[in-house]
Amino acid sequence: MKGILDKVVIVISCLALAASFVYTDLAKTNGSQVIRIGSMDFTEQEILNYMLKYYIEDHTDIEVEQSLSLGSSSIVLDALRTGSIDMYVEYTGTIYGNVLGNEPNGNVDEVYNTVKEQMKEQYDLNVLDSLGFNNTYTLAIRKDTAEQYHIKTISDLCKVSRQLTFSPTLMFMEREDCWVGLQKAYPIHFKQTVPIDGAPRYTALMNNECDVIDAYSTDGLLKKFDLQVLEDDKNFFPPYYMLPFVNGKTNAEYPEIAQALSVLNSAIDDATMQKLNYEVVEKGRDRAEVARTFLLERGLVKPEDFKN
Repeated sequence: MKGILDKVVIVISCLALAASFVYTDLAKTNGSQVIRIGSMDFTEQEILNYMLKYYIEDHTDIEVEQSLSLGSSSIVLDALRTGSIDMYVEYTGTIYGNVLGNEPNGNVDEVYNTVKEQMKEQYDLNVLDSLGFNNTYTLAIRKDTAEQYHIKTISDLCKVSRQLTFSPTLMFMEREDCWVGLQKAYPIHFKQTVPIDGAPRYTALMNNECDVIDAYSTDGLLKKFDLQVLEDDKNFFPPYYMLPFVNGKTNAEYPEIAQALSVLNSAIDDATMQKLNYEVVEKGRDRAEVARTFLLERGLVKPEDFKN
């Protein structure tokens, strides 16, 4: 019985999503200016989805419909390519390596230009200006460990790594642009490596069960635990700058979107995005509220013009 109910729920969900896409298409043909913005299924993506919605609606005559938490990067990209959505935000490193199949590259400009040119040529997708922050991979340690061993960079860590225990995620261990390639770029050899997935590795670090973990540079838990993020002094980790992607048809139909969003170029730095994630994940604030507050505090939307 449960299996049947699960299938019914899945079918209903798919029909509801399909109906929402039909509604958007009908709105466009009836003269309304409507676009749909999609997102992956995690906090940072959803905050940015709301941010773009509110900003576009405030600065243009376009109404934004949302498709939140569609799934992984590949699922959302497919939705953009097929026209199920008109826009979403993506990371340069993901597109550069996973989609376009390029080898890891730490040069920010080369990665951006390659992504912009090849995504347009191969998929007719337009890449807009970066929102500013770089949610790349990093290594993090406790402040007491940093002080004890005088560690500020990954090269500093290498000098004492044989005395320390490393607890990365399993995915970090397997990726060429993570642990596999990191060992080629740095002479790093830990006393012990004990993979731990998800938030528990932060708990292990704070309980002194390990000394070093991997992290995303905008992870809210870095702020919660006041950790030392190590400088990648050899620029090994690929840049994962956040860029709005718009399909070619939508970009041609609504050129005012790119023009409006150009104001957000480099508007969010790593520390700011880390704080926004922290507000949701650790303080329990609503994603929409966090996005709205950021835009209002920065003067990017006017309170009297703000559309809820």
